[in-house]
Amino acid sequence: ALPILRDPNISALSPYFDLFIDQEDILHWDLDSDTLFVNGNAVRFASYFGRADTFGHSTDRMAANYFLMKNYLIAYPEIRRHNRTYERETPTKASNLLLAKSIGMKIPRTVIGQQVDMADSIVKPLTGGHYVVAGSSANYAAIIQERIHGPNRRLFIVGSESFGFQVKSSELDYRKDTAAELQHAFFSQELIDRSIQIAKRLGLSYTALDFVGDYFLE
Repeated sequence: ALPILRDPNISALSPYFDLFIDQEDILHWDLDSDTLFVNGNAVRFASYFGRADTFGHSTDRMAANYFLMKNYLIAYPEIRRHNRTYERETPTKASNLLLAKSIGMKIPRTVIGQQVDMADSIVKPLTGGHYVVAGSSANYAAIIQERIHGPNRRLFIVGSESFGFQVKSSELDYRKDTAAELQHAFFSQELIDRSIQIAKRLGLSYTALDFVGDYFLE
């Protein structure tokens, strides 16, 4: 049985998995026999989809398991997986904003720092993971943006295919809203084409781009 999943994205995909490995499972890779064990059971798989849990807590075990699995996937290049050539460890949200701007996307006024003079702005961590909050200052360098009002929209790019959704929520960060509603969203072909351009420039075969209205956020 699957554990209670905090991430609604994984909850939606979980029925299609033959094997589910939680980031907090006990992983053990015996290099002598070259066998990977999950909670004491030997496992093998031919394809892999991985996603860090950004909806719950973070532990040293979760971090260690991430790198164990990364090493295992490097050792087995025949395992099919998304974004094989994307190996960046440091989140690149700021540089991605500049990339989007350079190919013609609209982005909010953005500062990477600790203080801005904007009446209506939001703060989010440069590394991702934590909640978005209203404000114009931070204790350390963060993404501080002009707040754009409108529906939160997400465009998934899988190869050359695209799938658009929006979240109806009364919260600034919909992850805090237990009553948030997911709906299909229409994206113009121009915005889809530019999103595919970003994915290709970053070497991504699978990605999701976040928008408010037609403003690219990350």
